[in-house]
Formats: sequence, structure tokens, C-alpha cells
Amino acid sequence: MAGTNQYSNYPVAFNGTWNLTQLLTGSYDSGASEDEIVPSGDYKRAAIITNSLSPTLSLETTDLSTVLTNLTSIKEGYACSSGADIYFRQRSQGAIFESGSSAFRLQSRKGHLILDSISCQGVGPAQASLVYHDLWDGTNNMSAPSASSALGASTPAFVSQYYRGTATVNGTAIDNITGVNVSFGLMVDKEIYSGNHGPTQLCIAQVLPVIEITTADLAEFASKVTNSHGATYTTLVVYFRAGTAGGLRGGAGTALSITSSSGKMIVPNIQGGGVGNSSMPIRFMPTTDMSFSLSATHP
Repeated sequence: MAGTNQYSNYPVAFNGTWNLTQLLTGSYDSGASEDEIVPSGDYKRAAIITNSLSPTLSLETTDLSTVLTNLTSIKEGYACSSGADIYFRQRSQGAIFESGSSAFRLQSRKGHLILDSISCQGVGPAQASLVYHDLWDGTNNMSAPSASSALGASTPAFVSQYYRGTATVNGTAIDNITGVNVSFGLMVDKEIYSGNHGPTQLCIAQVLPVIEITTADLAEFASKVTNSHGATYTTLVVYFRAGTAGGLRGGAGTALSITSSSGKMIVPNIQGGGVGNSSMPIRFMPTTDMSFSLSATHP
């Protein structure tokens, strides 16, 4: 039997203006819904009709700098009026990668990119999860596939990487942090109208972010949250420290900070550690828009 083609993720180009070159994974979901017609008196399908398509591409990257430099509004995401090119580079039998026009490409003519979350656990790097929503431009096929495409102009490259830093609530540091997860909570509305088969527009319906900081210091329950039904806070700042290629961590003005100016905090549970340490998440629910800086100084 003939050999089969194999592929690997490659940098994604958004809106024809910027590229995500430090990609970890990328997975595609067509979001297809099918009508299967089985006429009365028969046992098998007589026809299959695609009644709707809502393609998405899920992406993972540790390059928070590129994401946040281009995705300047966390609460709105990034509108791609010129779409996106999603590449998969063909592997070569007995070698590494094929050259020339051998890449697999999914071409989107219009779409919207959402930052779903930033997570950092243990000593590993912070990782951003993004979702690209492919939208119908009214004419061309959505996520059009091509198996003989040239690769985009940008090549895989290291740009940035961040690691867990400290966090402060009401000006006081949270001790013994072991993990951080920032869920930006964007809920999208992409209805399909007027007999179309795919959504032509996307709106942000709700923004309900949740920040969860896990600590091994159970005393932070009494000192920060103070009671079992939670408490309000006036300032929460979460820091991520930039990694330095060939070194350790960047200096002043190189950290990423995410700030919430008001909200409520609770302790949802305490997890027993058996013979190890117990851990406790502190959950923060912002009531105002969050902001970020890529030039913060870590405390």
C-alpha cells in the first residue's frame, strides 16, 4: 500500500497582519450539523443535508506577548475582517518536512479570535488558550481546504514565554501560590440568519471572567477572604514573569500583569493532601473590566 501523508501544526496568520509563530497545538472542529432524512417505511437514509456549519479552531501557545500585543481588547477579542490562514506542514518520509507547495491549509475569509484563558501550573510556563471562530463571508466556502498550498511567510520562532509570579489582593501578596488560571469568560453570540448555512457575524454576549489562584497556605483563607461566604476586594493584580532565553527571568518592566479593580473572592474548597500538602483555590469574580500590561515590574 502507498504511504500516507502526515502533518504538523504551523504558524497561523490572522487578518493578513500578524502571525502566531510559537504555536503548541491547533485543532479544528467543523461544527457541522446534519439532517438525515429517513422516509417513513424505509430503514436507511434517503438524503443527508448539512443544515449548519460553525467552524472553530482551538489554539494553544506560550507566546503571551504576541497574543496580547495584537489582541488589545480582552473583552472584545480580535475581529479578522480578512480572515485567517491555518497551516499544517507536511512531514517527509525518512526526513523532516516537505518543501514547496505541499502544505495543508484551511482558509477562512472572515472570523473572530477570542482569548479564552491563561493558565500556569507548578513550575511550567504560562499557556494561553484561544478560539478562532470562522464566519461566512456570504460567498466563499468556510474553512476551505487545500492540500497543495505554499506555507505562510512566517516560520516557527521563539518570541516569549512567561512563568508564574506572585499575586496581590488589596495590596498584600498571596503566599505559597502553586497555580493560576485566568478564564476571561467571553460568551459569544453567532446566530445564523435569513436561510444562511453559517454565521455571518459574531457578537460578545457576556463577559464573566474568573481568576482562580491556588495556594498551599491555608492561612490565606483567614487573612485574605476572612469568612466562608467570601468578601469583596478592591484590587487584584496577578503577575507572570518573563523568561529569558539562555537565562532565568527578566528584570524590571518585563513582567505581564493582569489587574481587576473590584469584585468578590471566595474559597470554594480545600483539597486534602494525604501525606502531601493540602491546597486551596481562591476564586476571584471581577465586577469591572480587567486590564493588562506587558511592561510591569514584578514585586
